[in-house]
Amino acid sequence: MSPPKRKKTFNNFLINNKAQKIKKKFVHKVKTKKDFYKTLSKEKHELETPSFYKQIFSEKTADINEGDINHARHISDNEDNLDKDKNDHHEELIEYDRSSCEESKKSGKIKSNHRSKPNPFHKTLKEREYSQREKQAKIEAIKQEKEIRIQNQKAYLAQRKITKKKLLKRNSKGQPLMKARIDHLLSKITN
Repeated sequence: MSPPKRKKTFNNFLINNKAQKIKKKFVHKVKTKKDFYKTLSKEKHELETPSFYKQIFSEKTADINEGDINHARHISDNEDNLDKDKNDHHEELIEYDRSSCEESKKSGKIKSNHRSKPNPFHKTLKEREYSQREKQAKIEAIKQEKEIRIQNQKAYLAQRKITKKKLLKRNSKGQPLMKARIDHLLSKITN
């Protein structure tokens, strides 16, 4: 007697394993998202104005609020005077630049005060250009040789087709024409 056959049961292990994989993927995605937002918030703090700027601005406002208004006014008056002097000097420079540009336009040449620096890569650039020109010349030579070969091959095939046509001619009884064959042999001998 043979043992009784078992019914095939659905394997719960496979379902649990798949569920664990899905859960693991989900947790991984959540962790990466959380890390991303953490780094983003850290970067935001780095992009804010530095603390020493905040201190400077807070000290100025504190001085004004404490009653040093007169001192602050005196400082601002001095700064305004300096700004006016700077603006006057700046306007003089602009006028000088305009007049020098107009003079240079009249004379036909534009004057420049700075010298152009020599290119440190000049030698390597020249070598590179030279090698590229050589490479281009080689490519062109190869292309020309290929075109000549193709033209020669086409001419040879056309000539061969003509000779084949002549050699395949037959008389009324189906025999080959000897005249064409003899001419072909003579042309081979002379060449």
